[in-house]
Amino acid sequence: MSSLRRIYYDLFSKIYDFIIRLHSRDIAGSLRRFIVEKANLSEGDKALDLCTGTGSVAVELTKQVGETGFVIGLDFSWGMLEKAKKKARKSRIDRLHLVQANASQLPFRRSSFR
Repeated sequence: MSSLRRIYYDLFSKIYDFIIRLHSRDIAGSLRRFIVEKANLSEGDKALDLCTGTGSVAVELTKQVGETGFVIGLDFSWGMLEKAKKKARKSRIDRLHLVQANASQLPFRRSSFR
């Protein structure tokens, strides 16, 4: 991923959630809950949220898998991950693991998320 694109997303992260709320009109977060419901996760499951952005879905996934589960939010933008970290902290979630990496070159062993 080019450094120019990464810089763009680092800057865009500052207004990303506002733009998404405005565009989607999903003030209550029902779309996030729908995505998590369709993931069909249970207590103790593992999940990888690729291109997690500001972590909105990853935070909800972490709630879904509970204390014994494991969620990783992966994004190439440090700015997006910083927002995700703040969002998790605000939701009092300390089990969300954030990783800066390119989604086309995952830093995990094969079958880590089966």
